[in-house]
Amino acid sequence: MKKEKMSKLNIHYIDPEEDYEYIEQAYNLAKEENIGITRDREVVNVVLDDNDNVIATTFDAWDFETFEFDVVVSKKEQGKKIGTQLTELAIERFEDYKQMNENAIIKLFVVNDNMKKILEKRNFEVTQKMQDSYIMSPKNEIIDYLNNRDQKVVTKKKNKLT
Repeated sequence: MKKEKMSKLNIHYIDPEEDYEYIEQAYNLAKEENIGITRDREVVNVVLDDNDNVIATTFDAWDFETFEFDVVVSKKEQGKKIGTQLTELAIERFEDYKQMNENAIIKLFVVNDNMKKILEKRNFEVTQKMQDSYIMSPKNEIIDYLNNRDQKVVTKKKNKLT
């Protein structure tokens, strides 16, 4: 297991063959916080307290076209920028996936306003609003898509005077 300290956080990158206890704690945390985690998600990293208990986690999904992630922080640890740091790490991971497919996109299902604000500060925008949730993507991806979906070749007319 790779261990990294980021602003005094004990962030662990999960090895699925060794860190089954942390993985189980991560899923339990998501359940406690009422965050539904779909089957296509994998625990990527966890934040541990001094007693090796999971206090926050990130789940990723990647299908070679779309990258999605979920960040879960325990209620008592919210407001300490843990979710912000985990979001930054997830966005950095996306850059690695972009090397596999330069046309890959991030599409996130966001269920709380704190995450919505974190993402908006990172140039994400709401692409779809549902009752109590949002789908968000980076603004530049939407603009690139809209600009290129009906791309037509515009030929210049020759100036009749020349």
